[in-house]
Amino acid sequence: MMFLSLPKLSSVAICFFVAATTKVDAFAAPKSMPVSKTVGVTINDASSTPQDIFEEFTKFLINHQTDMISKIEQADGSENAFSRDGWGAFANDNDSSDEQQTKSGGITRVIQGGNVVEKGACSLTIIRNGVLTADRAATIQGRQQQQEGDLVVQEGDIYSAAALSVVLHTRNPFVPTFRSDVRIFLVKSASDDSAVAWFGGGSDLTPYYLIDEDISKFHKDLKQMCDSHFPEDNEYNLSHAQMKQLCDEYFYLPARSEHRGTGGIFFDDLSATKATLSFVEDVATGWMPSWLP
Repeated sequence: MMFLSLPKLSSVAICFFVAATTKVDAFAAPKSMPVSKTVGVTINDASSTPQDIFEEFTKFLINHQTDMISKIEQADGSENAFSRDGWGAFANDNDSSDEQQTKSGGITRVIQGGNVVEKGACSLTIIRNGVLTADRAATIQGRQQQQEGDLVVQEGDIYSAAALSVVLHTRNPFVPTFRSDVRIFLVKSASDDSAVAWFGGGSDLTPYYLIDEDISKFHKDLKQMCDSHFPEDNEYNLSHAQMKQLCDEYFYLPARSEHRGTGGIFFDDLSATKATLSFVEDVATGWMPSWLP
């Protein structure tokens, strides 16, 4: 998308993404949301525990937020850098990694008035050691497909969650708004060492003016990435076509009988394994290459 060579035009509607909240509902989709066929299915992977995958993913999110901010600021080319609003374990820039691995916290980064990005935000949220209420435990149970040996989520179990989200509203209306997020939800039994975790996320475009070449490239990049992780007849029963359809369904506006934007991919309740960890990290690392020129 060669938007850096385009002239500045009138500004567009401004809003920015709100970081994921401390409520479990922010990471577990409501039952009315379209979900993939992998809902609650646990794929056995003895190489890493759910806790191991959660910790590895949170480290990735912390580093990726920093890397992504740098790329956006470089592309924007203005003197308006992202602000930093940290809380909890990330309240200070020099917080220790030990504290970040044991306490909840987050970092919200916001840019305003840039050359390319009129307003945007990139938010990191990590919640640790929350306690599931009966209602929330029941909601998760309703979405699980139990296999022998799986943790049956109960009231009082301990949950942790992490998410990285970004939304970029552009100054030039020929450049689409970009929205994306990735997240993980971990539940540990309150009575033993058993645990289970799931991934969710996606990315999509909302253009103001359709430029077919840009939209085609965005979807082509997503398809190639998804196909590299989920070939035909994979054990997760997942495909690019399915994730694209879920995105289209999620962003359908019934009141207007139309879809918001041109879609992308959406996935949820994807069992957390080393293989799916690699996929979700690729989703996030592909955000900027799919949007920047």
